[in-house]
Amino acid sequence: MLDISNLDFMDSSALHAILRAATSLTDRGCVVTHGLDGSVSTRKLFELTQIEQVRNIHVIPCEVIVEGS
Repeated sequence: MLDISNLDFMDSSALHAILRAATSLTDRGCVVTHGLDGSVSTRKLFELTQIEQVRNIHVIPCEVIVEGS
């Protein structure tokens, strides 16, 4: 599981590392990214590359509930 909720920027090298990790897992597991809501540029990168289409990569948004709101 990768917590990317505080990530401000991700380049193609990081994206490639996620893809390589998922590929190496094959049927033994999956890569889960959590907290994509934090960065507009990272969210756009995930959308443009359609990384969620990779069978064992799962992108879970982060919904933070602030008390009193």
